[in-house]
Amino acid sequence: MLFLGRIIDGCAAGNFTTAQSYMVDLAKDEKERTANIGLIGAAFGVGFILGPLIGGALSKVSHSFPFWFAGGLATVNAVSAFFFLPETHLNRDGRHPMNFNPLAPLVRAARDKKMRPLYLTWSFFAFAIVTSQTVFGLFVKDVFGFNAFQTGMVFTIVGVIVVLNQGFLLKKFWLEKFTGARLEIIMLVALAVSSLLVSTEILSLFYLSLLGSGTGQAILRVVITSQAAAASDPAKKGETMGILSALMSAYMVIAPVLSGYLYEIRFSLPYILSSFFLLLGVYFALMFKRRRSRNPME
Repeated sequence: MLFLGRIIDGCAAGNFTTAQSYMVDLAKDEKERTANIGLIGAAFGVGFILGPLIGGALSKVSHSFPFWFAGGLATVNAVSAFFFLPETHLNRDGRHPMNFNPLAPLVRAARDKKMRPLYLTWSFFAFAIVTSQTVFGLFVKDVFGFNAFQTGMVFTIVGVIVVLNQGFLLKKFWLEKFTGARLEIIMLVALAVSSLLVSTEILSLFYLSLLGSGTGQAILRVVITSQAAAASDPAKKGETMGILSALMSAYMVIAPVLSGYLYEIRFSLPYILSSFFLLLGVYFALMFKRRRSRNPME
């Protein structure tokens, strides 16, 4: 039953991509589109902060009660969306049958020369993040001697940084000071430096890396998603964002195997590799930026 529940949950994972598409439809310009996508990320960040606290409190009732509570919230959410959420996708074309082949969009993405540098940037970012996060709990335990509570507090700190950036600083500071393309490069570099700081295995530098890691992830996810929506065919924005989600999921399958193997050799190796992938992402981000500057109408 546990595995069946996880399978159903995985089949329903497309709701996040749909929500992103909805917020893109509502946006009037690039800045608002990026800010809207950031609000979704901020909402998830709040959930990651409050969810464990609520789940822990409800588990005092019984081990199953948090799941009943979550199911109730999901039901209320579905009913509310059905009755109160206005439709934004008004120009649907019912003449073309739906393609249920999950690999078809990825094949189209591989053939899309215009979007390929952006997809590669996202791929290296995804590989780097999953590589570093896979062994994070083991790393802080083996290197710094953190217990479960201390590890949880680190995730809470990162969650707070993510919420502050996506919910407030993204619109009020980052988008006021930098273009989306420049932000993408800045955050890739910030993440690469943060991974190198972690690889030093020095506690003070590890704490410093949390600021760059939390900020980099928070802003970069939003900026790349927004750029993908802006550069894609207007009729395929949802598919484009779905491709980004699919690529992230694919690396969640591949990267942990490599990360675990490297961790057995040396604790810092996954973070060094992560930094290398992020710097490769900078190269393709610059390529995409140059291509967009030469062809602004694409």
